Amino acid sequence: MQINKKIYTTLIITVLTISMVLMALPIVFAALAVNPAVPDTGAPGTFVTVTGTSETVGGELVLYWDQIHAWDGTSGELGRIYATGTAYSFKVFIPAAKAGLHYLTVDDLSSDVAPVTTTFTVEGGIVIDPKVGLAGDVIEVTGKGFNPTEIISMEYYDGTSMVALTTAPIAPQTNALGTFTCTFVVPVDAVTLADNIAAEDVTGETGTATLTVGPYIVITPKKGLAAATVEIAGRGFTPNKLVDIRWYLTGTSYVTILDNAPISATGDFTVTVTVPLLPDPVAPGSPYTIRAIDNAPTPIAADATFTLIQNAAITLTPPAGKVSSTVTVAGTWFSASKLVSVTLAGTEVAVVMTAGDGSFSTTFTVPADATLGAHTVTATDSKAVTASKTFTVVVDVFMVATRATEYTRMDFMSITSQATAATDVYLVITDPNGLAYYRESVASGQWVKVGAFWYIPYDTIDLTWWPLTADAPLGTWNFTAYTSAAMTAILDTNLFTVAAKPTQQDVLDRLDEIEDVIITTEGDIIAVVNTKSGQIMTSLDALGAKLQGIEDVGVIIATDVGEIKVDIAALDLDALGVEITSIKGDVATIKSNIGTVTTSVSTLDATVTDLSGDVATVSTTLGTLQGTVTSIDGKVATIDTSVGTLQADISDVSGKVDTTPAWIAVVLSLVAAIAAIFAVITIRQKIAG
Repeated sequence: MQINKKIYTTLIITVLTISMVLMALPIVFAALAVNPAVPDTGAPGTFVTVTGTSETVGGELVLYWDQIHAWDGTSGELGRIYATGTAYSFKVFIPAAKAGLHYLTVDDLSSDVAPVTTTFTVEGGIVIDPKVGLAGDVIEVTGKGFNPTEIISMEYYDGTSMVALTTAPIAPQTNALGTFTCTFVVPVDAVTLADNIAAEDVTGETGTATLTVGPYIVITPKKGLAAATVEIAGRGFTPNKLVDIRWYLTGTSYVTILDNAPISATGDFTVTVTVPLLPDPVAPGSPYTIRAIDNAPTPIAADATFTLIQNAAITLTPPAGKVSSTVTVAGTWFSASKLVSVTLAGTEVAVVMTAGDGSFSTTFTVPADATLGAHTVTATDSKAVTASKTFTVVVDVFMVATRATEYTRMDFMSITSQATAATDVYLVITDPNGLAYYRESVASGQWVKVGAFWYIPYDTIDLTWWPLTADAPLGTWNFTAYTSAAMTAILDTNLFTVAAKPTQQDVLDRLDEIEDVIITTEGDIIAVVNTKSGQIMTSLDALGAKLQGIEDVGVIIATDVGEIKVDIAALDLDALGVEITSIKGDVATIKSNIGTVTTSVSTLDATVTDLSGDVATVSTTLGTLQGTVTSIDGKVATIDTSVGTLQADISDVSGKVDTTPAWIAVVLSLVAAIAAIFAVITIRQKIAG
């Protein structure tokens, strides 16, 4: 857009006179980033966390394994979430995959930025079932994370060293994903030791597990409440003897909770016992030792642990809040290492994995459409352990503030307000020295409801009629809304600046700061003045903008501070509602949101750019249209349109012209749009110029 120096000067005078702060309004986006996976090595089935920052606030993100496509059993999508702000956190299990380096890729679906990648190194690992056994028991082995299509050898510890273990099949082999299964029989000389079972492929990838060999007991469940009933099953005890069940309190102190239960001829037994009434445990729970001991001359004993727990519970911080506020949910005594779904009034708002002690902590945002009042928040894990609390949605909007952040001496002030519910407020303005300049009460009955919100009308308070004094102290002032004249509880507060009025010399000194004036669109139509210090913006309405005319390639806009000529090439005419309503002779009538003007058709620079039969495509300075040609005179065609008749140059398509006068018509449709941003200056008084 072109603007002459007089208009530059006038705009600067306007800006300085109304105290607009010269500043840029940057929009900052977080670049899409991913941090290393935690942990970044392990066997398939390892639970990992992938965190980072997204390109867009609240953007939808997808995590992929090795390749970017839907999950196909070996690679693809592992999960998708929405960022909290710009932060995201994926919690996933590593899928079955061969040993070596693999890739975790995060893609921000809400932006066009390239996906980002971190790595995870898959290592071999084995799981045995059961994890306890006697000589002759069959144990199943599942191995993952080994090299593909390789023979696996198994070993066990015999008390001295690791020796070969016979498996079925004799030579288990991994598949294409490095996974295998086999079984083995516990040897008679097998000895319990950490990592006493090992698997290794030909390349050397290994995995280990611990098998407890010898007499043992299994407690089901492994944790529970006081007075709960549990089952204890034992194997490897002295056949046909009796067994006692002891509950150890501390150290060597114990109580016998079952006497003389019979042992079978094969050394097995199964009994039920009641958890004794013990003091309440402290999270993450109190593990107690349970011992089974038989009455043989040389007693056989085996131990296991039982964790005394409390009922699952959650806490909400805070227990009440506005819509769109953040709530922290903390849970205890849920199932260990399980997914927990958190719902608000039945709608899922968060998913989190519990820690090894069954605790968790997560956050959720109160939905914008949540109604005022009490709502139930429930957390339920994958084992159906559940707990609930009540969250109360309170008034979600309350705002009372000065409309501007900067005024000059002799300016009139006003306030802006919005609340979900009307309430009594006491308004106070103090100067930089803390002296009260203005005080006034606004009763709840003085608020006016418009739509879903309440507002304080402009004429409710006297402040609207109070100009700042000519000698008002310069600097930072305070505006605060209190609940009462006692000024003990603050409802809202903000700061604003009072500046001196500029002189003519100030204007001249700063004139060279202007670099250019641009027109763009950001919601409302606004004009932007770029200066060396930043951007100055004002609305078309505030400038009293009216469409003045169209000349050549420029649109003339009249304002309270003079005329501005805007380059048509820089405009989005649709934003101004530009429309040609009629063409009569050489006069075109053009309508817009800021007025209607007439202009010479010749200024539209109409040129035929394409010709098909008698249908012509015409390019003008205001856009492209089609119509029917009625006659041709040399290089000029006469075209009928729905709004009138115009003439257009056909030089560019002369080779397509059928000189037989048998074609006509043009349907003129001017579609374009002025990209016109005018944002943040409020014009308070008209300045001649």
